[in-house]
Amino acid sequence: MKYIPYEPIKNTSPKKDQRLAQFFCSAPQKARTHIAGYPDDEGIKLNGGRRGAAQAPDLIRSYLYNMTPSFENKNCGPLYDHGNLNIQQGTLKERHESALTEPTARLLEGHNWVGIGGGHDYGYVEGSAFLTAHPNGVIVNFDAHFDVRPDTHGISSGTPFYRLYKKHGNFSFLELGIQEHCNSLESYEFVIKNGGQVCTYKDYIKNGLPFHFLKDIPPDTPCFLSVDIDVFSNSYAPGCSQSWGPGFTPKDYLKHFNWIHQNLNICCLGVYESSPPLDESDKTSKLAAWVIYEYLFRKYKQ
Repeated sequence: MKYIPYEPIKNTSPKKDQRLAQFFCSAPQKARTHIAGYPDDEGIKLNGGRRGAAQAPDLIRSYLYNMTPSFENKNCGPLYDHGNLNIQQGTLKERHESALTEPTARLLEGHNWVGIGGGHDYGYVEGSAFLTAHPNGVIVNFDAHFDVRPDTHGISSGTPFYRLYKKHGNFSFLELGIQEHCNSLESYEFVIKNGGQVCTYKDYIKNGLPFHFLKDIPPDTPCFLSVDIDVFSNSYAPGCSQSWGPGFTPKDYLKHFNWIHQNLNICCLGVYESSPPLDESDKTSKLAAWVIYEYLFRKYKQ
């Protein structure tokens, strides 16, 4: 079994007090958005980071599924949860290849996909599935790091986008929130050389939203939104492998998300690297749940 089933928490609240758990269906073919978890942080260890993200998917779900519907849109379903990837079998690379099947199939069918990490190495899984279904789509990565390290000495949470370039060739790529103090010039030059665009955290503070980055991209172009939780300041997301004082606030993220949502068709979302053992009062897991919530209720308007 590739995925171990996850049972959403049953809502025992009064009938009028709806929660996201009520929007799930039992048949995957009836869902318009599919969700899966990757309780795997080996890639973080291999990248020299602090472990703990393996515990994130179920904790994020516990907050997400207990959230109440948006006042404006009211409905985000039907949803289907495939459960967590079975990480007891195979190497990290083999687990990535095993995880590719479901998101690729669902995206090719025209459904939407949400992946919950785990390490950002699973951005390769969502990214590859997305580019297979939408080769002319756009990948937008919210991250403090470029994550384009060569895989010469093996894969890790620092290699997902390098691997995507190797497998799929050049693709439309935008990196947002990059922090210069924790990235090499080599990584920056790699992204630019391969046609990617970069808006650092300092660029945003100085110039605001990088509206010019989407000027040549047709409206409603399919988009994979990859969110490494370390794009946020550690005031908001202390529970992650790498945590710095500078970084986005939730308000900063929402400005960027609204801009992307209004211009592109976000059909795939991945949220990575929340680490419950490193957290304070679960604030990082709650933030990750909110990122998913905002996507689910913006995706479909009544």
